[in-house]
Amino acid sequence: YAFNASAGAHVNVSVGGVGVAAGDALRFVGASAASCDGEASAAYGGEAAVSALGVATLVPRAAGAGAGRQLCYRFGGAGEPFVLYPNYVLNIRSVSGPAFTAVVAGVAERVVFEGDGITAGDSVFWVPASATTCEDDGRTAEVVLDAGGGATVLFDEATAGLRLCAVLAGRAPVLYGGVRLDVYAVTGPSETQVVAVGADAQVLLTGVGIAAGDEAFWAEPSAACADAAPSVAFGGLLAVAEGGALPFRLAAPGPGSLQLCYRFASKAW
Repeated sequence: YAFNASAGAHVNVSVGGVGVAAGDALRFVGASAASCDGEASAAYGGEAAVSALGVATLVPRAAGAGAGRQLCYRFGGAGEPFVLYPNYVLNIRSVSGPAFTAVVAGVAERVVFEGDGITAGDSVFWVPASATTCEDDGRTAEVVLDAGGGATVLFDEATAGLRLCAVLAGRAPVLYGGVRLDVYAVTGPSETQVVAVGADAQVLLTGVGIAAGDEAFWAEPSAACADAAPSVAFGGLLAVAEGGALPFRLAAPGPGSLQLCYRFASKAW
């Protein structure tokens, strides 16, 4: 029989049988353990007392603790030995990665998660960087994972440091603060820049994810950036400098205003 738990969340282990009574205790040991010797592991929830209802509450702590932790049960008080019950196991589900993911606002991207016990039908969502629980009002929409442990996500606005919440095997959402996501986007300058043809110009870009070495080009307003090519008339392919500075020189006037096409590192235009 398997008890299922999420790392960092409470799990109630219900036991029954001859001699089971309040004041007994239980804990779990490794999948390959041959005995109950040694101290209780906090990774597996430590040691818990059994209530009069035959229930012990544990909080497995370690992400990556894995499946098949075997039950050790003690009948009676502290002086009694623990007995190994290898047919009763604890499966600890968790998400451990990727530690950092970057996606681009407005672009659908697939994210594949790492961990233990992740299955199709599990779901995830994100909360703001300042959130300490999964109940935060700023939570994103929930996405369902496929058989490969991934999901396609789409965000509309730039934001940094989103923290992951996962719903594994239908249990309550658990916050995995070490699994972060940034949504990249250029957000400024918001006002139209006026430059003279043939003169050196520079725009100071602001947003999330902007870094020296990124690439950009100016294109006609109706162009699709993924299909357009940098035009020498509009300055050609441009390199972003430190601090988000984008130097350029227009060789010919454009059709009114121009739009900026931007590529974050190896991301798509």
